[in-house]
Amino acid sequence: MNSQDSASIRVGSRERTRRAGYVVGVVLLLAVLAGLAQYLGNSTSPLPSPQGIPSAAGLYPAALSLAEAWWPDAYLTGITVDVEPSPRVAFAFNTTSDRSIWLLVYAKDAVGGPLLSSKEGRAEGRTEANPPLERAQWPLDSREVFAIALENGAAEFLRQNPGSSDWYLQFPGFGAPSPESILWRVHFGEPFAENLDVYIDPVNGQVVEVELDNAYAPTLFPVGDAELRVPSARDLYGRVLEAARSWRSDAYLATPGGELRLATDPAPWTFHAYGYSPSDPAYWIEISLDEGGEPVVTDHQCPEDGCRPGPAYDPQIHMDSSEAVEIALQAGGRRFLLERSKADYRMTVGLAGAYDAPLVWYVFLNDETQAPPAVRFVQYVIDAFTGEIIRTERAP
Repeated sequence: MNSQDSASIRVGSRERTRRAGYVVGVVLLLAVLAGLAQYLGNSTSPLPSPQGIPSAAGLYPAALSLAEAWWPDAYLTGITVDVEPSPRVAFAFNTTSDRSIWLLVYAKDAVGGPLLSSKEGRAEGRTEANPPLERAQWPLDSREVFAIALENGAAEFLRQNPGSSDWYLQFPGFGAPSPESILWRVHFGEPFAENLDVYIDPVNGQVVEVELDNAYAPTLFPVGDAELRVPSARDLYGRVLEAARSWRSDAYLATPGGELRLATDPAPWTFHAYGYSPSDPAYWIEISLDEGGEPVVTDHQCPEDGCRPGPAYDPQIHMDSSEAVEIALQAGGRRFLLERSKADYRMTVGLAGAYDAPLVWYVFLNDETQAPPAVRFVQYVIDAFTGEIIRTERAP
C-alpha cells in the first residue's frame, strides 16, 4: 500500500490545546446536562442517564497501563464503548516496535476498580502503522458525547423506538462525513429497524451530522451512472443468528459475507454466514439469504479431523460490511470500477481471519471481461476493528 492510498483512508492527527479542550468539556457538559434534565422532567418516557454510560476517560488509564505492560511503547488507535446489552469499553492499541501485532483491552467498571481483560493478535503483511490517538484529541468523554447525542435527536428517537437496544459509541467513528474527520459516533438502533447515528466533535462538542437510516434498505454507493447495493452484516446479524439457533440453541455465527454486482438496475445481493455449535462439533451449517427472501439453512458434516470454525463476528465491536466497501472505494476501488464494463463486474465482501490474527474484511473487485486495462482484479484487506487497509492485492 502506498502512502497516497494510506492517506485517503486513515484518520490524520490534528494539534489540540489540552487545557482549553478540558475547560470547554466541563462547561459544555454542565450546559448539556442542565438542558437534558429539563427535557427529562417534561417527558413521560424513561431515558438512559449519561452517568450510566461506561466512561472511556475514566477507564483509559488502567487500560493504558495494561497495554504498556504488553509493550512499553504501546499507543491508542481506537475506542468502542458498548452501552447495550453489556456495558464495557474496548481500547485498541498498537506498538511502534512491531507493526504486525495489536492488543485489544476490554474494561468494565467494577467494585474495587476497573475489571480488565485483553486479546492479542497479529496482522501478517502489515507495512503501515495505525496513527496514534493522543488523549488531548478527545477531551470530551463518552458520557459527555452521549448526553450531547440525547439533546440532538437521540432522546426523541429512543422515545419513538422504545425497543431499541443496539447502542454504542466509536472513536474515531466509522462513516464520518469526511474521511479525514476525527469524530465521536454515537449509534442507536435495532437490527431491521431505523438506526440513528450522531457525529460529534471530540473537542468542542459540536454536532457535525445526525443521520437517520432505515436498516431494511441496502447501503447504496454511486459509481458513475450506476450504484452498488451493499448488504449490511450488522443489520442482518440478528436475523441470520435466529435462523442458526433454530438449528442449535448454542449456535454462533462466523465469517459473514456477501456478493453483489454493479448495475444500473436494482441488482439483488446475496448474503451468507456459517454457524457452529459447541454442543454438536460434528456438524456445521451454511445460512444463505437473498435480498427480499428468507434465510435458508443447510447443514454439513465436518471432516474426520473436525471443523475449523472461522472467526466470530461481533456487530458491537467490528465494522460493518458497508463500511468496508466504503473504505475500499475511497482507496482506489471506485476508480477501478469506472474503468471497466459494469455488466461483467462482480464484488464479494467477506470476513476472514484466524484465532492468532485480527479479523479482516476483504473487498474483492473482479473484472471478468479479460479486456484492458491490465489489472483484472483488486482486493483490499481491511482490519475489521480499526478500518486500516492492511494490504492491497492486484493481479493482471
